[in-house]
Amino acid sequence: MTISLLEHPLGAQPGQPGDRSAFHIETITRLPSTASGLGRDGARYGRTGIIHTPHGDIRTPPF
Repeated sequence: MTISLLEHPLGAQPGQPGDRSAFHIETITRLPSTASGLGRDGARYGRTGIIHTPHGDIRTPPF
């Protein structure tokens, strides 16, 4: 029996997520906020960080 990783990523069952315990997010910096805490047009200010995955670290934002 062959299991499709597209249909069942990380051994997930239909309707249930797979094991994501190896993933975590580390916040490094936050952009300065205004007195209201919101940016232009009500947007929240961004932040930089690292997403740690089993395949390696992803630094954010990537642009």
